[in-house]
Amino acid sequence: MYDTIIKNGKIIDGTGNPWFKADIAIEKGRITQIGKNLANSADKIVDATGLIVSPGFIDMHSHSDLTLPIHKYATSSLTMGLTTEAVANCGHLPAPLTEKNLEHQRKQISQFSYVDPNQVNFEWKTIPEYYEWLRKRGIGNNIVPFFGHGALRRAIMGKEEFGGERRVPEEAEMNEMLRIAEDAMIWGAKGMTTGLSYEPGRNSYTEEIIELCKIVAKYDGVYMSHLRFGGAMMADATMEHIEIAEESGVTAVASHYKARVSGKGPLPAELFKLIEAARSRGTEVILDTYPWDKSQAGNFASPLVPPGENWSIDQLIDKLKDPEQRKKIEEDTLERAKKSAEFGAELRRRSRRRGIPDKQKEEKPPPIVVGSGAIVFSLRHPEYLGKTLDEIAKIRETEPIKALIDLVIEDEGCTRVTGTMEEDDVQEIMKYHVTSISTDAWALDWFPSLRMPSGLLPHPRNYATYPRVLGHYARDLKLFSLEEAVRKMTSLPAQGLKIKHRGLIKEGYWADIVVFNAETITEGATYAQYRYPEGIECVLVNGELAVEKGVRNKTLSGQILSKIK
Repeated sequence: MYDTIIKNGKIIDGTGNPWFKADIAIEKGRITQIGKNLANSADKIVDATGLIVSPGFIDMHSHSDLTLPIHKYATSSLTMGLTTEAVANCGHLPAPLTEKNLEHQRKQISQFSYVDPNQVNFEWKTIPEYYEWLRKRGIGNNIVPFFGHGALRRAIMGKEEFGGERRVPEEAEMNEMLRIAEDAMIWGAKGMTTGLSYEPGRNSYTEEIIELCKIVAKYDGVYMSHLRFGGAMMADATMEHIEIAEESGVTAVASHYKARVSGKGPLPAELFKLIEAARSRGTEVILDTYPWDKSQAGNFASPLVPPGENWSIDQLIDKLKDPEQRKKIEEDTLERAKKSAEFGAELRRRSRRRGIPDKQKEEKPPPIVVGSGAIVFSLRHPEYLGKTLDEIAKIRETEPIKALIDLVIEDEGCTRVTGTMEEDDVQEIMKYHVTSISTDAWALDWFPSLRMPSGLLPHPRNYATYPRVLGHYARDLKLFSLEEAVRKMTSLPAQGLKIKHRGLIKEGYWADIVVFNAETITEGATYAQYRYPEGIECVLVNGELAVEKGVRNKTLSGQILSKIK
């Protein structure tokens, strides 16, 4: 007597091979038999007639570590077939905790989870304690545990102010970071991540990352990085990533990989030459990317809210309607934009290696950008879709800061903006043979308000990444076969993350399984409206049904996939 049998489905097993018809029997969380016409001797029969049965999707780049303390059911992930997520990306993780980073960590969890900071309680201090707390509390899907370089650096070195950062840790500080990194790897972490374009990671020299990665490599770990630069400096950032891998010996993943950003940067083919050359030397470098030509979505109003303030949209609009307060907000926003431009130029000037002189300082001041990206939703002005703030200011014959404030008021705080890439580049990177599909998203159990004045509003990728690839890119555009799409979502990321017994439909493997309709699967979510996708019929996590007929239930069958000996 089996626990579950999935009958009559077309199995795409994750290898990239063509589909085949068979039944799948599941017992004690694992696939125990695959074959035709298995007897109906099971507690649960799933009829997959006319449907595709594939391994559960695996995300190499998730930020759910910042939301699972609040959103433990991982509803948004599971309803798109995502059964396993690698977390602590971009150098973030809500551990380790010290007095130096406690409030920063509280703020991060509250912002990503869309709750008030007073709802965030800490019942852990160390990296292992955080993951063990999640394990004990219960999680909806599987979590691949990493530790974040930025979180580690901030916990030891403290908060680093805007523009006045320390670049080199003291010897005792570096030794403490190495100790914590080794403790995490001994416990069972899979590796380390960095966010080299964010503070505090942006302040570290390459040598610091290499020393930490040597600890990771000692335990056959993986290094995943939000690269130091994008756009025009993408090649330089890629070369640094390869250098870290070669000098430390880690498997290296270049996260949410891009080529041209806002029209600037090398073509994918130029970047692939660097990666292929490294791989030919025996350096294990792979990529992940998400299937959109728009990056992180945010509220157009977010540049107007000072750091540390927690204004609601209504509070902000009330202030903007008062002439005196509006003038002060204008001045403060412009001053922050000026400092940001100056510091951005300084970051680009800095050498990433110790002992190498910085580039010469440019004579003319850098351009001040108040609000970057393109409009993807406007409540009152749909004619602005795809336009930048500078373009809107020209249409209105006014200054960008004034156009920004006027539009925020007119749209009642419901304008959304994103960064932009080139669709041709997105497709070329997705097709590349060592690219897996990721989300750069975070699990949520409810739909947050669109009117939050935050740079962290959910993107359609939070709800629709894998259905978009299967429907839009594989079925409709025929960018690659359905089997290749599934490989990029399952066995390829499983290999990159060094996860055993997952990522394939194979006897003895864990029963993380997605049943979907290849003809009807569609993404659903837009920049203006959150909704779950269509066409995902069933999702199993470790053999337990987590989604039935497209609806999430309340199972907590996920596991922490640590390398505990």
